[in-house]
This record gives sequence, C-alpha cells and structure tokens, in this order.
Amino acid sequence: TAANDPGPWGTWANTVLNAASLLGDKVALRALREGEESGVKDYRAALKEVTAVTTPEVLDVYAWNLSREEEHVRQLDRLIAFG
Repeated sequence: TAANDPGPWGTWANTVLNAASLLGDKVALRALREGEESGVKDYRAALKEVTAVTTPEVLDVYAWNLSREEEHVRQLDRLIAFG
C-alpha cells in the first residue's frame, strides 16, 4: 500500500532543508545523506530477509528503490565535495 504522506524521513528532510540557512549547505547535505544511507541499509536488509512468501515483484521494488537510494548517496557525495 502506497503511503499518503512523506513519513518520518520526509519530515526530517523538510526540517533539514528549512534549517540549512542556519546550519549551512554542507551540514544539511550531510544530514540528507545520512537519511539516504539509512534507506540503503534498510533495502539491503530487506533483500537479505527474503522468505517463501516474498514475491518477485516485491524483490524488484526493493532492488529498484535500493538503486535509487544508492544514486542519491552518490549525488549528495558529489554535492558535498563541491560545496
């Protein structure tokens, strides 16, 4: 079932972005990266916890989301390095 709201990480991301003017861009980007790294960890764990009832479609969603999270981390790393 799809979520209807941004959830705790969405709220966290908005808080970090709103505080960026006080903390500075690098601090905000690092905080966002931390959230993305948490997502990477969660999707990797989910892919390892495959059970007999886990459908191929669910595995595809986990793998797709994992690849997106990993790309977000790489993009944030580039932004932090240039900042």
